[in-house]
Amino acid sequence: MLPVPPQLREILSAYLFAASDALLFPSSTGGMVRDWRKVLNRVAVRAGFTRRQVRTRAFRPGCASARLQCTDNGRPMSLYTVSRELGHGSETMLRKRYAHLGQIRYRGEHVEFRIEQQPPSS
Repeated sequence: MLPVPPQLREILSAYLFAASDALLFPSSTGGMVRDWRKVLNRVAVRAGFTRRQVRTRAFRPGCASARLQCTDNGRPMSLYTVSRELGHGSETMLRKRYAHLGQIRYRGEHVEFRIEQQPPSS
């Protein structure tokens, strides 16, 4: 299980502790989103991709690399810790699939996505 970064906690707290019945992820047909594949299909088409081209698994490398850029008590996050957060039985898969993403530009205690941290667009 991944820890909730402070930025996300701040955003979600407005919804979680609100006195209303507003849904955090409402569906376009009413109720709550129950199938993220449908949402991703619509987003993919609007972004110029084909349906079914974008899946939730596409977000794992970004999550893994962001966690590997975090620190744990001032030290670089261990492969062991991140592999357990992602549900891997060992570090092997993480090392093979995601550790090459460690071109570290920033390290902090939490995952953060700030404009000034992003590389300039070309």
